[in-house]
Amino acid sequence: DAKTAFLEMNQVRRLRSDGSAMDELDAIYVCSKTPEGWRFAVVIGAWLDWRQRSEFLGKAV
Repeated sequence: DAKTAFLEMNQVRRLRSDGSAMDELDAIYVCSKTPEGWRFAVVIGAWLDWRQRSEFLGKAV
């Protein structure tokens, strides 16, 4: 809506200051619009392709 945004991103790469990759993950962001602009309200990171993993199949995630 006008004050809340939900983003799901796959294969997010976190980088070190030298540009080398630290890790790669899937991420979910919930953002809220404030008078100062958009801000992260919740950030969730998970291993790659977590929705397709057999341990989660058939379960609400």
